[in-house]
Amino acid sequence: MAQYRGRLVSLYQLAVTIGFLGAYLVNYQLLSFSESVSPEGSGMFQLIFVGQVWRGMLGMETLPAVLFFLIICFIPESPRWLILKGREEKAASILEKIYRSIGQVEREVEEVRTVVRENKEGSSWKVLLSPGIFKAVLIGAAIAILGQFMGVNAVLYYGPDIFILSGLSGGG
Repeated sequence: MAQYRGRLVSLYQLAVTIGFLGAYLVNYQLLSFSESVSPEGSGMFQLIFVGQVWRGMLGMETLPAVLFFLIICFIPESPRWLILKGREEKAASILEKIYRSIGQVEREVEEVRTVVRENKEGSSWKVLLSPGIFKAVLIGAAIAILGQFMGVNAVLYYGPDIFILSGLSGGG
């Protein structure tokens, strides 16, 4: 499993970035549509997509969330969690889908069993206060907190305003 971890983290970051791009493109199209349609008229469609286009933008961004909620129902349980609960057969069947080799599956199950036996108190909060771990947790938390103030999120959240103020297109 460890050999896939880096790839999965990279794919997660790529998915988040593509999600932001998708949201910007959909919002740009909705704004263009609302500016090209006559503001006269009544009705729910006119209100959501022309008069108060922010409602349409917010509504459109709920569609991926609903899709994610539906897809997540098909994701199997964690093999490690299943082994902890004594359901090793189910864990092995899930690992077979990942590794496609019985030998690798057996090694992984045995490795998880060994780690669980050696770290009975491993899930305790006291572990976080041990010298090496505490320093790593502090550094990780500091990076996450400071990352909120360093400007990446400002560019993501205020991108359209930045483009308008720099003299680029305002969408209309």
